[in-house]
This record gives sequence, C-alpha cells and structure tokens, in this order.
Amino acid sequence: MRRIAAVAAAAMLTATGLVGTAAPAQAAGTCTLELSKYIYNGANMVMWSQGLSGCAGTVDTEVQSLCNGQWIVWSQWSAYYDNQTATYYGDVDYPNYMRVHATFGTQEKYTEPAQNNNGGGDCL
Repeated sequence: MRRIAAVAAAAMLTATGLVGTAAPAQAAGTCTLELSKYIYNGANMVMWSQGLSGCAGTVDTEVQSLCNGQWIVWSQWSAYYDNQTATYYGDVDYPNYMRVHATFGTQEKYTEPAQNNNGGGDCL
C-alpha cells in the first residue's frame, strides 16, 4: 500500500473549495458518508477529504487508477471515523489519472476523476 498521510484540516479544504461549510446538526439516527466531490490538484500535491457525519463507523476507501480504459484498484484501506472528516494528501505516489471511491454500508461515493501531472503511473 502506498504512503497515505491523514491530517485533520477541513478548514484548508474549505478554503480550497473542496468542502462546504458545516451543515446544520444531523437529525437523530442519520449517518452520512462524506467525500469531497473533487480531488484538489496543485503545487505537486493531490488532496481530498472524507469521513462520516452524524455517526461513527468504518469507511472503506479505494484510490482507483485509469488503466487501458478501465478503473482499477490502485490502493485500498479502511479507516474509522467518529463524526469527523479527515484530509488525505500525497504527490508522486498517486497515479496519473485517479479517482477516490468510498463506501460505508449501502452508501457509496466517488470523486470526480483528476489528472495528477506529478503522478507515479496509471497501471500496476
């Protein structure tokens, strides 16, 4: 698995437009998978946010790479969130053309695909 760094920096993502401001308090019993719509790509760095709001649990994550016209799993992991969002970032380790796929129970989200000009390749 590639090196993944996690930093609780939702404020930075808000400043870059990846995440909106905090939503009103969740109604009792709701649980929402959070995943930024876009992967920030700039200054030789890719970055996105993900987590859970309104509950605690484990989110399964895949970084997917476009290889010969198909999306393949490039790296995967699981992380526990307790009503929190975390920021993930990296640079040359990530593939050239990538997206993030996150699942929690029946919830599933993808980021928009992003070109990583500093990427480490598309196919394994």
